[in-house]
Amino acid sequence: MTLRILLVEDDEVDREAVLRAIREGDGDLEVTAVDTLRGARLHLASHAVDCVLADLALPDGEGLELVAAAGEAPVVVLTGGSETRAPEALGRGAQDYLIKEQLDAYWLRRSVHYAIERKRLSTLTRQTEHKDRLASLGHLAASIAHEINNPIAFVSANVATLARWAREQGQGAPRAERSSETLQMLEDSAAGLERVAAIVAQMRSFGRQSDDHEPEVPSTLADVADWSVALTRTRIAHVGELELETAPGAGPFWGRPGRMAQVLTNLLVNAVQAAEEGQGRARIRVRVVQDGLRSIVEVHDSGPGLPPELRERVFAPFFTTKPPGVGTGLGLAVSRGIVEAHGGALTLRESPLGGVCAVVDLPMRSAASAEARSSLRAPEARTHAEPAMTLLVIDDEPALRRAFVRMLRPHVVHAMDAAPALEWLRTSGMADRLDGVVCDVMMPALNGKNVHQTILHEHPRLAGRFVFCSGGTFQPDLARYLAASEVPVLLKPVSRETLLTTLARLSTAADAIP
Repeated sequence: MTLRILLVEDDEVDREAVLRAIREGDGDLEVTAVDTLRGARLHLASHAVDCVLADLALPDGEGLELVAAAGEAPVVVLTGGSETRAPEALGRGAQDYLIKEQLDAYWLRRSVHYAIERKRLSTLTRQTEHKDRLASLGHLAASIAHEINNPIAFVSANVATLARWAREQGQGAPRAERSSETLQMLEDSAAGLERVAAIVAQMRSFGRQSDDHEPEVPSTLADVADWSVALTRTRIAHVGELELETAPGAGPFWGRPGRMAQVLTNLLVNAVQAAEEGQGRARIRVRVVQDGLRSIVEVHDSGPGLPPELRERVFAPFFTTKPPGVGTGLGLAVSRGIVEAHGGALTLRESPLGGVCAVVDLPMRSAASAEARSSLRAPEARTHAEPAMTLLVIDDEPALRRAFVRMLRPHVVHAMDAAPALEWLRTSGMADRLDGVVCDVMMPALNGKNVHQTILHEHPRLAGRFVFCSGGTFQPDLARYLAASEVPVLLKPVSRETLLTTLARLSTAADAIP
């Protein structure tokens, strides 16, 4: 089978050396060569490849930046004369590295084949973990519905009341007396929608299949515990009592909160199942504590406990003490892997409640967290008048288009579906006057990729003023394109401040280009 190789090398001599080594082999490698990071991204966005050979230092960036854009294709980095950066390359997702001065046909072909096999094994492992996550979500469906339906219920009631009052305005209704109630309803509704958005965001993180490149952020085990308890509260209530001992901001850590939520949710589900087997009214206790520079969360249950000789064996993949058909035997193995990837440890010990205590112990990494908090600080509120902008919003949902127009006033907003928008750009003469384009990703006829490629070709001035705005569920080819395009992606629901700040930053940067 012929393997498709993308070679990214800007030095003509080194590029020819790699091509010569490939030609000296058995002819099972088909090579496309580019000399820039941008050229590599464009190729990956439109062509399938089996492996990427990338120089570390390129004219417009680093070869390691292609790890995300390459998707399921492994990246092997090419380095000149030294192995000093090899650990960094492997730590950032490269499957292997080759020293140019030692390159020959045998080692190149061996590295490519091994890199592909290691990537396939990594993909299979992630898919297995993903199935375990989906199994957990199935168990928690009732709790999730409860958490979402509550805010939806009062938001719907508030909206219905506001609509009724609006119809009564022309009939002499006492509008002034209702002003304070109107404000309260709007504030309650906004808070309820924030709750729904937060749940959906956590579900997106919890259920995503691959998050190797999901950014690490500062978070707290208190927030993760609150979320995980919210998911399992309904199920816990059916078997016993929950004790939650935590405080806002407790247990700071640096990492991926969605993955840690998967760990705690799995531990809580295990605690519920164990507590069901115990005597009397079940008890489950969650404690978040801080011990020096360690953040710790404990999950206790009042179940029958676990013999000491099994407390380590249960972390082996597919080993389970549950009855046939209950669980996959992967939950604790996956959870330990996630915790260890965060630099921590997951252990089991006896609980004072009589059952098992699962302990997640994470390093605080306080310096990194402080630095990250400063970089992730929300944009300061604007105290000056916003410069007027002319914007184009492309979305297939009419209600959302109307909402964008209202939200972005007093800016001038043209909002339409994809095909009419592209035709409008061709015929209206507005392409040279727009300050920004906001485009949905998943649309039925022309998706965001189609729109972006058309605008790049027909209206290059708008290339640097383009923002994707999406619900966050992407088909694999779209996900690869978004990673390669470097266009900002804002997740719905997006705030007015975030959207305008992003558009203003892009517009300023585009205007600065000669």
